[in-house]
Amino acid sequence: MTENSVCYYCDASFKETDDEKWFFLLRKVLYDSDYVEFNVHKKDFEKIPEIDSISKHIIDTVKPKQKIYPRKKSISYQLNEDVISFILSKQYMDWKNYYLEDISIFKNDLEIFATITHENYIIMLLNADQYIDLNNKGYNFSYFLPTKHSVYRK
Repeated sequence: MTENSVCYYCDASFKETDDEKWFFLLRKVLYDSDYVEFNVHKKDFEKIPEIDSISKHIIDTVKPKQKIYPRKKSISYQLNEDVISFILSKQYMDWKNYYLEDISIFKNDLEIFATITHENYIIMLLNADQYIDLNNKGYNFSYFLPTKHSVYRK
């Protein structure tokens, strides 16, 4: 690995009380990305008022193509102030077993941030300097090799 190369790193140490760390990571990626994709966890998600309020920003509702943790159905939204506000309205643990879960954030069609809610994983595409910087800030990122369920498996 060269100094400028990027790899996926995972932090599996988040706890219910780590909202400040959660929001810090989200803010690092949300404002400079193109779209967000969620796995659909529960039926009738579109009937939830806060989800319905962002429905005009839907890009696609298909099986994910380029996601670290794909499920049978996903939904993607263009990132804009409405969608970002929706995402930032939820604390870290609010996403576990929510109607939409397993947030993935994309830039130039590359997944740069992902969660696997039931495993408590936060996965980021980082270079060596970013990895060191985040761990110096109290995160616990380590190298992540996508699993056999991932579309990124090598």
